[in-house]
Amino acid sequence: MSRVFLCQTVKHLYTSIYLSYALNKGRCEPFCDITIIVCTDHQGLDSSVFDFDAIKSIGFNVILLNESEILAQFISSSLIRFHGLLSKNIIATRKGIHSASYWLKHEVFSDICLSSDVYLYHDRTFLSKFFLKYFNVTLVEDGLANYVGNKTYAGCLKKCLRKLNGLEPEIYYLGEHSSVKRIILFGNDPVPQIIKNKVQRLDYIDVFHNRAISPEVMMKLFNLSQGEVSMLEADVVLLTQGLDVARLCTLAEKSHLYGSLSNLILSFGYSLTLKLHPSESEADYLNKFPNSRVKLFSKKMPIEVLPLLNNSSPLIISLRSSAVIGSRIKVINLIDDDKVWKHFDVNEILDLAVRKLKCIL
Repeated sequence: MSRVFLCQTVKHLYTSIYLSYALNKGRCEPFCDITIIVCTDHQGLDSSVFDFDAIKSIGFNVILLNESEILAQFISSSLIRFHGLLSKNIIATRKGIHSASYWLKHEVFSDICLSSDVYLYHDRTFLSKFFLKYFNVTLVEDGLANYVGNKTYAGCLKKCLRKLNGLEPEIYYLGEHSSVKRIILFGNDPVPQIIKNKVQRLDYIDVFHNRAISPEVMMKLFNLSQGEVSMLEADVVLLTQGLDVARLCTLAEKSHLYGSLSNLILSFGYSLTLKLHPSESEADYLNKFPNSRVKLFSKKMPIEVLPLLNNSSPLIISLRSSAVIGSRIKVINLIDDDKVWKHFDVNEILDLAVRKLKCIL
């Protein structure tokens, strides 16, 4: 048996490693052939950031792909330049007109065994088209988005196609695709009716705290020193998010938001570390925090790894993080209302966050 995981984020990578052991019922001898495909362009997940030999040494195969470059190659290789929705789904070559999934099968994934068990974290990426066409797949929890509907931002053609397929025209749900036969979730929140019968709940502790994977392996994978780990032993760890990358606000607004929250925490006399989101860089914050009162932890490591690395119990705070779901660590979200978050007015977010933070501190 072989298993394939398609990862876009550092959390996907971490989850794939642990889920492999859980699916293997905790056995730490070489399991079935496991391949982790890492899309390097989403969060800069390349070999300059990680030491993939750490997991290769315990039986994993790792393939690094740049999804953006592959999509650009697909579009530019077509003899006919299609527009909009068609440009990402159809290619015209001298051999005929083919679907994106067919092209991916022959040009990118020719070595993938078609009898593999496939695990995706998102079923609406370009590379996922291949797996959804040729496999029955398992969708693994990506975060809060698994528990709510998401706006499609689709054009008229896409909306019509969705309606003809019996789907909501303007709202999509992760896992709604007919090729997704199972959805693994770690939280207990209710899920949309359309995917309810596909859901399998797994206990987070059982999956992520299997000691068969040593702290040394995790530290090597994420290129962590003991000094860097100790940065997360502050009184308070504030998890930042790439709000500007997600186009929820500008970089200046993000800096003001986290600067205000940090100053409030410091005013109570607590030591503080900002744990940056993998999509961010230190440059986003250096001008705001030029002194050493606030430490910046910029290594691309999911906060869920922390309990494996040390026994510290900092107060971990986020505006709205999916790390809160099922985890052994306690992450306090300052914004609980999904509608408020999606509307994202910076002043409203800051006002609500400050009020809740004062109650916590």
